Amino acid sequence: MNLTKRLIKVDLPIQRISEHARREKSIRHGHISTLHIWWARRPHPEDAKTAIEMRFIKVKGRAGVGEVALSANEYKTAERLRNDFWLYVVYNCASAPQVHAIQDPVRLAWRPIVKVEHYCVQAKEILSQQ
Repeated sequence: MNLTKRLIKVDLPIQRISEHARREKSIRHGHISTLHIWWARRPHPEDAKTAIEMRFIKVKGRAGVGEVALSANEYKTAERLRNDFWLYVVYNCASAPQVHAIQDPVRLAWRPIVKVEHYCVQAKEILSQQ
């Protein structure tokens, strides 16, 4: 595949994007969900080749080198997006930062960690307050 670099200043069809945005804005009004319109994950209507790669990036940093954890939501998002999801791990943030970019981090040997901290009180404590 021949990929040529193109300048956004030259190749971005700003006039057509502006017209499209103006049209969308004029039909959406009144409801809170229509105040901000998110772009969909689809190729650019002008040129599908401009949508070659999409990256959803999560960055985790450590002062030294150590294990990295994802929240349940982050992990589920990575599972859903697979090759479009990138984990950027920055080790040695406190001294000489080293960035490690990992595409589709779900393929790594993750293990679930269950940490739940609960506090309990006996019924007699509650009843004695009345």
